[in-house]
Amino acid sequence: MDILAVHGVGSPPLGTILSEIAAREEICAPALYVRTDLLIDGQCFPRAVSESQGIRIVEVNWGDLRRPMRTPFGIIRHLLLLMSAMLTVPLTLCGDTAVGRKALGLYRAVFETVIFWAVLFPVITMLITTSATRAGTAAFSCGGAAFIGILAFLFGKFSSWYRAGFVWSIAVVIVGAIAVGLPDKSLYFLTLISARIYVTAQVLLAVLLSACAFELLFRRRGLTAEQRLGQLALLYFPFAILSGLGALLWSATLYPSKSLGHLFKAARFESWGSVFLKGLHYDLRPVEWVFTLAIGLTGTLALSVALRYLMTARAEAASRTVRDVERRQATESGLRAQNGIEFLLYVMPTVLAIASCYFILDLLGYGNDTVAAWARRFSFQHSAGASGTEVLDVYRTSALRIIPFLGFLVGPLTIVVDILGDIIFFLASGAFSIRKEAVHRVASGLSATASSGNRTIILCHSQGTVLVREALEAFSKGPVQLVSLGSPIESLYLRFLAWRPSGRTGASVHWINGYRTGDYIGGPIQSANRNVELGAGGHTGYWSDPAVWRIVLPLANSETQCATRT
Repeated sequence: MDILAVHGVGSPPLGTILSEIAAREEICAPALYVRTDLLIDGQCFPRAVSESQGIRIVEVNWGDLRRPMRTPFGIIRHLLLLMSAMLTVPLTLCGDTAVGRKALGLYRAVFETVIFWAVLFPVITMLITTSATRAGTAAFSCGGAAFIGILAFLFGKFSSWYRAGFVWSIAVVIVGAIAVGLPDKSLYFLTLISARIYVTAQVLLAVLLSACAFELLFRRRGLTAEQRLGQLALLYFPFAILSGLGALLWSATLYPSKSLGHLFKAARFESWGSVFLKGLHYDLRPVEWVFTLAIGLTGTLALSVALRYLMTARAEAASRTVRDVERRQATESGLRAQNGIEFLLYVMPTVLAIASCYFILDLLGYGNDTVAAWARRFSFQHSAGASGTEVLDVYRTSALRIIPFLGFLVGPLTIVVDILGDIIFFLASGAFSIRKEAVHRVASGLSATASSGNRTIILCHSQGTVLVREALEAFSKGPVQLVSLGSPIESLYLRFLAWRPSGRTGASVHWINGYRTGDYIGGPIQSANRNVELGAGGHTGYWSDPAVWRIVLPLANSETQCATRT
């Protein structure tokens, strides 16, 4: 018997899954193996062999592909890549002739050429124009241009649109040259230009996002409400990520500009703030306050859904009954968590749309005095009347929007970001995508196990089930038994994104799909031969679950059952 194991969410070290499976005495008693790893196309495939029992276990590990580092820099880098990859997924999900495809392409192009850089440009302009000396102005100009150029080079590897950053880098150099030559006279018009660019980018984002939302929600055919909202989330999530990172950037740069008197002139800083607020054409404090509330509320609701799941899953009866099912029961904590995702997909765009409407109304001169009063009352408020300090206070308050999301960046809930990353980087196009390499590794493992001539049991978990399903499209080397655990193929991919693997798995594949009642990712799959509920439990720990081996071991001694599926 050959077992091919493909892991799911997370980044298990090489050989971890192999060790967990090899330790199961249900497979081999005593559990004695010889470790003989395979090297295929430069990639290591951990393998354990028990010649006496005729058992070979091979692990396919893809955990090194596009995984976040658990450091502040690593998290920011991962969020930026995730933000950019999201912009490609709606284009991947729709056909070449689909309604709204041109709008989606334009949205991505403008986001990567204008909106992304328009967040950085006024920040760097502020550092340049408020510097105390010409040497400092030149240093900030060169440093800012170099920073933007490096970002353009790094992100240009993933998308050619980001290479527009080189143009923005040249613009920063020009701003610096003007500020060095005319340090006093240039502050007004350079700040005014940067503010106008900033607000123009915001309006452009609102218009394009609204156009894409209209096409997706009202003109695209053949999608359910959940699928429309799921694909819409891929459009406004990048804005939410950029908004949070932008607020942090503003706060982190404004504070030293205010505090470090030997590097920046206090009078110039306050003058910069006055011109910047004038150039925006809208009241910055209430608008930022409204968006902070909106984005903070969505994060709080997401956190509440996660915490509610944790509480209900722990209270769920610890049943270990294994039974065949056709659909999930409404009382299962795992299904409730998936329904919580649906709830968020309805609430989040509604809340952000309300905030966007307020921004547009304020821009047109219809701001609300009550909202402005509440914004002044419930936000940082120091040295009223000093414009530079006013901007600092606004963005210090604005940075608070990230607090609810910190729970998903550190601690046990980081698995949510990992799962989101698995889905996004799999569906993304171009250099963002891990799909080709990950599926290739699974196909290589399949070929290696099939060459032995023994019966192959493929055991895969979570995103690994999607990779196996894709790899099986071109696999025709004898019968295989497929056991998927906690698979998102229908519960997430199909339900919320209208995507499923295409083609047939072939008549030589017998598919058993298992999941637990508390699994917030897995669920029944119609195209599987059997759907098995494995009792209580969450999304992780399947490899060491005795219930899994109660359905796997009989396959080693039974004749391969075959059925054709689409």
